[in-house]
Amino acid sequence: MDREARPEPEGRETEKEFLERLSSKDEEIARLRGQAEKLREHLVAKNGQIEKTNQRLHKLREHVEKKDARIERQQRDLQQADRRAASAEERAAGLCLALSRARGDGLSPALSESGTPVFFMVGRGRSGTTWLQNTLNAHPEILCKGEGRFFDREFRRDDYKDVEVRNAPVASLYNAIRESEYLRLWVERRPVWSRGREVEEHLDNLARLAIDYFLAEQLSRSGKRIVGDKTPFAWEDIMTDPDDLPGDDSPSRSAEVLEEIGRLYPEAKVIHVIRDGRDVAVSTMHFMWNLARSEGGLYPLRPEELDRRDRYREDPSLFAESLFADGRLASLARGWSIEVGRAVERGPALLGDRYAEVRYEDLLLQPESELGRLLGFLGADAGGAGGQGVHRGHRLRAALQQEVGSGGLLFQAPQKRRDRRLEECLYRRRRAYLQGASRRPARRARLRRGRRLVTRTVARSLRGGPRVLVQSGWPGLLRCLPTVV
Repeated sequence: MDREARPEPEGRETEKEFLERLSSKDEEIARLRGQAEKLREHLVAKNGQIEKTNQRLHKLREHVEKKDARIERQQRDLQQADRRAASAEERAAGLCLALSRARGDGLSPALSESGTPVFFMVGRGRSGTTWLQNTLNAHPEILCKGEGRFFDREFRRDDYKDVEVRNAPVASLYNAIRESEYLRLWVERRPVWSRGREVEEHLDNLARLAIDYFLAEQLSRSGKRIVGDKTPFAWEDIMTDPDDLPGDDSPSRSAEVLEEIGRLYPEAKVIHVIRDGRDVAVSTMHFMWNLARSEGGLYPLRPEELDRRDRYREDPSLFAESLFADGRLASLARGWSIEVGRAVERGPALLGDRYAEVRYEDLLLQPESELGRLLGFLGADAGGAGGQGVHRGHRLRAALQQEVGSGGLLFQAPQKRRDRRLEECLYRRRRAYLQGASRRPARRARLRRGRRLVTRTVARSLRGGPRVLVQSGWPGLLRCLPTVV
């Protein structure tokens, strides 16, 4: 007897439903497998791209390593050339000295008798005189050293024993001779030898002979034919408290220096370097901050100036007030106006065509033409019209000389093609530096910020009625500056 079909319990799926659910699961698994396959293909493609990128990076790394190795070889070649040049210069100096001794020239003759061209470079401090000195000194015909402090009869530091800065100037050579009590007494009380001339004339002649001796001594060792010294005007306005400075009618040290040069060296030429006074003021303030007398330096700074310096150095971008404390900007403006203005006024009158001016900004914007003009003024070979010949040689050497401090020996003219290529490579790598340190972005920003601070502070720091101080400087600003009293 057939069994009767039992009804399925409620809640339990039928076989058909189970098969349908199983089929849907299979379809979902197949879909997931397709997606996984696509993802696998995408990863394989990405791995291929990564492998290609790694290969390019490996090639680039090899290229960089080759460049670094070539630069290292070039640096070694430069060092070897430096050593060879130093050795050759020492041998040449020794031969010159031996030849001088063999001829019986124990003492160097007066430069005027030998016909040696002599020049002196002057200007306000922080005006680019050192940069121009290094540039001229790199010329194969010119020897230009700095800070001889030959002139300025009034320059003397009575507190030199308290100064901790090494090689700080104590007195000018002219002051040391003119103010020597025993030397003056000897001249006055030995009429057998000093008869026929005034005491002051004898002392001037002795100063000229002393300067001749030092210039000729160094020139004989260099093998060059033109000699010069760079000494900025004495900074009386930053060596003294601003409240103790004399007025505008006080004697100008710059005019006195030019008068002394014209009297002792009537044949010498003078180069006056002039820089925008606003930049000079900002640069001078930073220079004084670095050499504060309270920290063993040269320049007296008041407590509020030191506090202002410390706050500026913490974060210059957040420093919104003036760099200058009360009275400091007025003293710097007055000093720049008096020294530069009277030198511009008295220079041509005292020296005539033996006086030349050059602006720091012109040297930066058109270095070839300005340098060529100065070389022609000194009677040196400018290498063609406009000084184009010195662009690759002398300017390159001087600019790099400031950076590596090699004394100029690194930049002797190359004799081999390899050295020529090396010089060209260095020129390309240092091209930005050749434009002058002050043209770097960071310093340009600092100068712009300093100029704005100077302009904002002028109205508060200076007193008196309006007057144009110097027509040749501080363009735009000086036309609206009041008189400094």
